[in-house]
Amino acid sequence: MGTHADRRTAESWLTRLFGSGPAREGGVIQHSVEDVESHVGREVFLREVERRGYQVVENGRQFVVFCNRAAIQRVWSTGFIATH
Repeated sequence: MGTHADRRTAESWLTRLFGSGPAREGGVIQHSVEDVESHVGREVFLREVERRGYQVVENGRQFVVFCNRAAIQRVWSTGFIATH
């Protein structure tokens, strides 16, 4: 992100991502880690998620962003025994 053009491009990409319907409505959005890293960089992306008060998880080379401030809780069926 060395030039002004690079910063504008990154800002535009983030604006589009977080301006999407699901994000505006407090839903969930996902993007590949590779896409995020190539467009804005991991740290810029994570700082923006945190700035907005959202939470993000990484799973299988995907970022999943919860575009609200609700608690995240993993759930299992009653017969499942967690081993970790």
